[in-house]
Amino acid sequence: MSGAEAASLGWANHAVSAGTALDKALEIAAGISKMPLELLRMKKLALNRVMDQQGFRDSILMGAEWDALAHTSASTHVMTDMIKERGLKGAIAWFNSEENH
Repeated sequence: MSGAEAASLGWANHAVSAGTALDKALEIAAGISKMPLELLRMKKLALNRVMDQQGFRDSILMGAEWDALAHTSASTHVMTDMIKERGLKGAIAWFNSEENH
């Protein structure tokens, strides 16, 4: 997906041409810097509280724990070995095949 498409779908705030990201970031930062510091601090605290109430922090921690377990389990090693042996497409085909069941 291109940056322009992501921005048009609302998944990104902006899409910029190659080599202009820093200029755009500085432009945005200049606008933000005009807001009084105590209001920025209050907005940040409010947004962080909303994210916490929605379970963001817990979700991140659970994702990290799951990822660590998933990458160290014996059954995961079977799949990584298959990827090494057959390549990703071949391993996926093997995983979905009757040979695996």
